Amino acid sequence: MIFRRGNTRPKILSALDDLDFATFDGDPYDLNIIGVRTESKISNRFDDFLHVCFRLDGIWVEEIYPCTVDPGQYHLSNPGRLEGCAVICSPQQMRSTYTIGLHRGQYECLVNRKPVAIWRDNNKDEIIDTDSDRYEGWGIHIHKAGRNSTEVNKWSAGCTVLKEERDFDRLMELARKQVSSGFGSWYTYTVIDGVYL
Repeated sequence: MIFRRGNTRPKILSALDDLDFATFDGDPYDLNIIGVRTESKISNRFDDFLHVCFRLDGIWVEEIYPCTVDPGQYHLSNPGRLEGCAVICSPQQMRSTYTIGLHRGQYECLVNRKPVAIWRDNNKDEIIDTDSDRYEGWGIHIHKAGRNSTEVNKWSAGCTVLKEERDFDRLMELARKQVSSGFGSWYTYTVIDGVYL
């Protein structure tokens, strides 16, 4: 995890401004949750980043966790749908779309309560395809892999998956703090392209 704290607004929020996406600056714990797809299109790597930005006592906090916003090789090669494996579209902002729910009935994570835009990758190779028609996607969660996973493989069929369990636990702690701080139990998730470290 990368942790930053200071008076300066995180630069990734300016990237959202440039795309005319909403940002949130309530204090405390009005969360900005942003998945960043890096340039690599090779599957099975935790080479993307999840940024969580919020204010706490007037100070900006930014936490950055390694993740994947792309499916693993197993699900690319064995898609659960005839149309192909889900790949979340970027850029897109999903306003008030996520809430706390169960991942496969096993543990709490962030689940989409409304459909999100996805592509379908159906050629079963190791390259993530981001140029097909858009579909509505359900079950595109934000959840964890193992304790500290090295490859994506079966961990993602299109979900955003955090590499390290401790980072995921921290994300869920922050999600609950947003609720207890009065900012509600719906979360906006934004996915963009680039690198903002």
